[in-house]
Amino acid sequence: MATIALYAGRINRMPGLIKELRAEVKNFSSGLSQLQAAIMQVDSSVCDLGDTIQ
Repeated sequence: MATIALYAGRINRMPGLIKELRAEVKNFSSGLSQLQAAIMQVDSSVCDLGDTIQ
């Protein structure tokens, strides 16, 4: 029984950790989209980054 009690705290933290992970992935995705939008604004006569991104 002591083993179950020992791991209960770790298991009880899982929903919070998963929620934080989802938020971080969402922030990363948003930042990546912003970066892609900024890159696409680079003048194509200077450097064609569209092929590089693909």
